[in-house]
Amino acid sequence: MPLIRYHQYLAAVGAAFWVGTGVVAIGSIALSPRNWTPNLAMGVLFICLGWLLYLRAVSFSRFFSAMPVNIQIISFGQRFLRLDLLLVSLSCLVGALLLLASVSRVFGEGYAVFG
Repeated sequence: MPLIRYHQYLAAVGAAFWVGTGVVAIGSIALSPRNWTPNLAMGVLFICLGWLLYLRAVSFSRFFSAMPVNIQIISFGQRFLRLDLLLVSLSCLVGALLLLASVSRVFGEGYAVFG
C-alpha cells in the first residue's frame, strides 16, 4: 500500500478523534449546565480543528497526486511525504489521547470535561 493511502487514512482517523473530543465536550454540558460556556467554546474549537485537519489532508493528497510521478518517487518527494505522515500521526495520537481523557472524565468520573 502506498504511503499516501496511509496518510489519508490516518488523517481521517485523526480528524474523527478531534471531532469526537469536541462532541464529548459539548455533550458534557448536560452533566454540568453551570459551566456550559467553556465546554461549548472548547467543543466548537475541537470540532473546527478536526475539520481543518481533514481539509488539510485532502489538500495535501490532491497536491501530492498532482505532482509528476518522477518527483513522487525520488527521495525528496518521499521525504516530504514521510515528514507529513509523521506530523499527521502525531496529530492523530494527540487527538486519541484527548478523546480518551474526555471520555474518561465524562463517563468514568461523571463530570463535565471543562468544569
